[in-house]
Amino acid sequence: MICVEDYIDALKWADAIGGLDALIARADANTKAIADWVAKTPAVRLPGQDRSDSAPTRRCASPSSTPRWQPSTSRASRPSSRR
Repeated sequence: MICVEDYIDALKWADAIGGLDALIARADANTKAIADWVAKTPAVRLPGQDRSDSAPTRRCASPSSTPRWQPSTSRASRPSSRR
């Protein structure tokens, strides 16, 4: 029953901030803030950002390439443990 009370509290909060329109505006503002940060941070990218079906509530960022601080994982770049 606790989960039902949490759900009711969430619905009350959503109603108090302005309902569905306010929730959509918040989601859009958050998406814009993340997209702006990604645009000026070359080490990350948003997967699916070029797709028309990308959801505005998706909060997933990926490395755009191997960062300088992260060692390469390819076998060729690893030191050999055999002598």
